[in-house]
Amino acid sequence: MFPILEIELSDVAELRLNALDLVDTNLADPNLVGRCYAYAYNDLAAEADDLKTTCHFWLLHHAIAALWEEHPKQKMFICYGAMPTMMRLFICSKRSVSLAKIHKVLSRSPAYVETGMDLIRFSKIRPLVYWEPPSSMMALWPAGMYGETNEDRVIDSGQLLSWNSYPESDHAHSVPVDQAGPDYTRVPTDEHGSFTLNDRLYRYVNRWGVIA
Repeated sequence: MFPILEIELSDVAELRLNALDLVDTNLADPNLVGRCYAYAYNDLAAEADDLKTTCHFWLLHHAIAALWEEHPKQKMFICYGAMPTMMRLFICSKRSVSLAKIHKVLSRSPAYVETGMDLIRFSKIRPLVYWEPPSSMMALWPAGMYGETNEDRVIDSGQLLSWNSYPESDHAHSVPVDQAGPDYTRVPTDEHGSFTLNDRLYRYVNRWGVIA
């Protein structure tokens, strides 16, 4: 498998507390501020299926390609949120950064709907990519509900209530992961990964993402 990466969210994103968060910080669920890219779920799932990949890998690969093309000079954090009809990808940073090349990569899909600054609750985020200049690109994967990272694991990007991985052995008496549709993604077992998008090769490393 691969190492755990703990990320201090306040170092890589702008956070905003609501009035109720200030009353009891132990229950705080701050908003992350970021450039949001919205994709129609059905169109994204169809495109992923046509490409023989999954919704999560589609988002991951496009996010990584966008960051490599932009090559920001500051830390960047990309996460996404799932809704019944929409997937929302958030590009977050502590300070403003050029997004021209990022936009070019992320807006060329038929599933793309719109982009703009938006907020997402901390409790709803799905950590996807962490970038640390000059050249550290890390794909972030969720551990199990109790922090498990053992055995082969799967994520379900269509699950709206929680974000964690589960053992692939759970599929032993149901539909195999490869036949379960574009929502189901195997967590990689190799530390290093690569892919080709638009005839360009991109590389990254895998990490269990823990957000503080």
